[in-house]
Amino acid sequence: DLTLDAAGRYTKYSTFDAVESWKLGLDWHLNSMFHVRGTQSVDIRAPNLNDLYQPAGISASTFSDFLTGLNQNTQFQTSGNANLTPEIARTVTLGVVFTPSFVSNFNLSVDFYSTKMTDAITNISYNNAAIQNLCLASAPTYSSNFCSLAVRPITNPSDPNYKTAANFPTKIFSAPLNAASSKIEGYDIESNY
Repeated sequence: DLTLDAAGRYTKYSTFDAVESWKLGLDWHLNSMFHVRGTQSVDIRAPNLNDLYQPAGISASTFSDFLTGLNQNTQFQTSGNANLTPEIARTVTLGVVFTPSFVSNFNLSVDFYSTKMTDAITNISYNNAAIQNLCLASAPTYSSNFCSLAVRPITNPSDPNYKTAANFPTKIFSAPLNAASSKIEGYDIESNY
């Protein structure tokens, strides 16, 4: 017995371009004792309303700026991000089920799974040392997208005052961005008797 399942979905929200997700599955009963199965899919998670439209909240915060070397107060703004796109996950599962005829009411299944997610939505703050270092690593142009999480009075990196106290940020941001990825792999083993 060989079964093939196929599914597809076209998704279009007003906040981002259309995306397609799909799934293919195969289930093959080789005989009464063994069957193998597998699936492959591309799935999405659209940003929720809070991710997109969380109202801005502004507070005063002490900030240690790696560029200018100053540690003083500035505005800290948290908000949503209307430019987010869907998270995309690619998943593969492969498995085998063993149902021996010589052991009544027993079966054993072993499945492998792997999921790789890209464009995962994560909250990024310029107050984070790693984020500041990613910005500074893009010198001398400071063109990293993470640099946009700090508003500075001097916007031209070739200005001789760019790294001085005169360029301490007037505001830093914390917002969700499509900036993360993750990979999960594992095995699922199940037996019933």
